[in-house]
Formats: sequence, structure tokens, C-alpha cells
Amino acid sequence: MQVNNVKPEARMDFNLLKREFMNPQAAYRPQPFWFLNHELEKAELESQIQAMFEAGVGGVVLHARHGMQIPYLSPAFMEVLEFCTMECEKRNMVVWLYDEDNWPSGTLGGKLTRQHPEYRMHYLRVEEKRHSRAADSEAIRLDFACHDHNELIAILAYRATRSDEEWLLHDDPEDITHLWGRDWTPTTEDAYIVLACWSCEIAEGITFAQGYYLDTLNPEAVQTFIQMAYEPFLPLQKYYGSTIQGVFTDEPGLMIHDGFFGVEAIRTAVNDVGATLPGMVFAWTFGMRERFQEENGYDLVPRLGALLYGMADG
Repeated sequence: MQVNNVKPEARMDFNLLKREFMNPQAAYRPQPFWFLNHELEKAELESQIQAMFEAGVGGVVLHARHGMQIPYLSPAFMEVLEFCTMECEKRNMVVWLYDEDNWPSGTLGGKLTRQHPEYRMHYLRVEEKRHSRAADSEAIRLDFACHDHNELIAILAYRATRSDEEWLLHDDPEDITHLWGRDWTPTTEDAYIVLACWSCEIAEGITFAQGYYLDTLNPEAVQTFIQMAYEPFLPLQKYYGSTIQGVFTDEPGLMIHDGFFGVEAIRTAVNDVGATLPGMVFAWTFGMRERFQEENGYDLVPRLGALLYGMADG
């Protein structure tokens, strides 16, 4: 690069930048996930930290993974975290803690949601039936099947209008929940789309350790996770802001999967992670209807059809 015509102060900045590229600080070096698994022997841990240091690594994320022979957040595990932090400090390497046993963050390896089943994730599942004008004299059988840990929120009959190859729903659906399992015949000549809306509990086994995932829309559930996951790190607080840069949280979600099945895995029976229930799914939480009413001043449930269709009334 030609620097002859550069101002002296800019040339100094360039020389500093050049030196930083030649020998960057830890913040600008690789900081990989370091999987803590198998037997965590101090001699081996120190040897691996030294090898990473010699290779130019600037820091590590201390990540508990499959195969670890000591319980996550146990005294022995916390001793390992502090030992690794001290060894990194000696080498001016930085450390990121990790708030979960494997991933995704939110369950402490399934421990939290087993201790607190009320904090297990829920989702909204919506099934559909249609009634056309041509069949105006025929009844619809509201034979939506009930599955374990699925609570019926409502069965809603929306008047529907076809517009440019698209179905649009009208506001103010008829609530026909009381007819569940029986026949329903529309009282007008309109086409209808009938939606059965269920609040469903997540399947066991959707996360590692065959656990249930956390209801991340529930403030109490999230606060419990923070308390159980982060308070054990307090003995390391003397390293905060120096060697320890922060805590990595991994893939929390509103409709969680474990990274392998995809979002469709959410539509499972609570006791069979391989099952697929009918309908479409959306994020939901315990007490969603009441919280929405309190915060917005109107009932959410009659408007659930807008999650699937455009509305004819705007």
C-alpha cells in the first residue's frame, strides 16, 4: 500500500493496525466451542488449552456435551470450569460460559421441565373442516379427535368468501365448541371454514436427554431457568469482565426442535415424539388467552383464523 502521502497520525494508525493483524488480541482470534466430554482430567484439559494457545486460539466456549462423565453443574463440573478459566487467564485467553447441558438452552438437560411440568412448552394446533354452499343441507360432523395433553380451546365456524383463488374469512365466527363430537349445520347459505383450536403440550424427547422443552413465552418459566442455570456460575464472578466475557445461550425458541427433525416435529403426541398430529401449528403458551385480553383489551380466540387466512373484513 502507498502511504507516502498519508498524514503522520493516519500513518501511525495504519502501523498500529498492521501490528494488530500480525499479532491480534484475543478478541480478534478464533474462540471455538470446546466440547467438555468424557473424563475431564486436569492434565488433559491443561494440555488441550496449551495446544490451542500455541495454535493462536484466543479463547474458548466451555460447552458441556455428550459423553461427559460428571453431572452438569455438579461441584466437580464447577471445579473444572474454574480450572479451565484459570488456565486461560494465565495465557491471556478469554472464556465464554455456556448455559445448558448440550442444547438448546432452556431445560438444564431436561432437569428443569421434569421438576416443573407446569413450565413445559405448549403450542397451538389448528385443524380444519370445510362446508361448501353446494352442501348447504348437509351437516358437518365435528369429530375432531382428542389426544393426551391436548386441551380444546374452541371450535370456530367462519363464513368464508372465495376471492382470486383465495379463501377469506369473515369476522365474528360462530363458537360451536359445545357441539364437539356432534353434527353442525350452518344456518346461512354461505361457505364455511371450521377450525378446531387446541392447546398442546410439547412431546417428551424433543430435546436431548429425552426432555421436554421450556415454555419460553412464560416469564415465570424463563426466570426459573435463569435462576437454575446462572446462579451456579456466581463462584466464578471474580473473572467476570476480564477472563470471562459472558455466557453463550444456544438456540432458544418459541417453537423449539432439537435441530434434527425440523419444525414439523412439533406436531407430536406427548408420549410419542415420532407421531404426527393433524393440523397447522403456531407458538402458544399457558394462559395466552387471558394475557392477550389483559394487554390488548379484546379476545384473541375469535381471531385465530387470521393466522391461517386473510380476512374479508380487512
